[in-house]
Amino acid sequence: MSLPRISLLCAPLLCALAACSADVTPAPAPTATPAVAGAASNALKIQPEDFPSLASNENLTQLAIFSTGMGDFPQRCDQLRLVKQDELSPRWSAVIARLSLTSCTREAYDDGSGYLSYAASATFKPGAVTLLDLPVLRYDEDAGEMHILRTYVIDAPLQQLLQTLRTRIEKDCEPTHRVNPSAVPTCTMEADDGTWRLTLGELNTTATLAADPDNPAHSLYSYGGGD
Repeated sequence: MSLPRISLLCAPLLCALAACSADVTPAPAPTATPAVAGAASNALKIQPEDFPSLASNENLTQLAIFSTGMGDFPQRCDQLRLVKQDELSPRWSAVIARLSLTSCTREAYDDGSGYLSYAASATFKPGAVTLLDLPVLRYDEDAGEMHILRTYVIDAPLQQLLQTLRTRIEKDCEPTHRVNPSAVPTCTMEADDGTWRLTLGELNTTATLAADPDNPAHSLYSYGGGD
């Protein structure tokens, strides 16, 4: 018989959310000029598996996802904090306008154990980041000790994202498929109700391309998995 689960929102985090948000948004940009257009070409060009890490454990240098060790991941929300701007590598700190730790929850079980998860986001400066030449607006990170889902919000419709990224994802999958076809039986993305997915390895690691439900002019590229 499975134990009942109770989802608890950690009060200490709620009191600290304001302190866990850093707004470094620059003044509005002037009307585009050739110089501004040239600056856009200097955007940080990221790759499909290139992501920052937004949260930190107060007792550790870096969070350990999927670690078999004990105590590598926060067990309480008051142990978790948003990474500071100057703790990011220079390539990321230069392009992020705002950092937000949006939630932290701990699912508690009757035996006293539990599972902590959090959600954080980084809003990029306008025109500062591109993924295969597509403008990236925001990065969302949803993680726990045994799962992580990383999502980029792209300033382009889904059809354009598919044309740009689908072939790249499928091509990058091929070496893993050749080595481990039992874990990766195919490298062809499959669509389900408008969402395209490809499982890329063990722990259900999956790449997903979908329309942004909040804005049809935007699309979402997600990468992650776990137990």
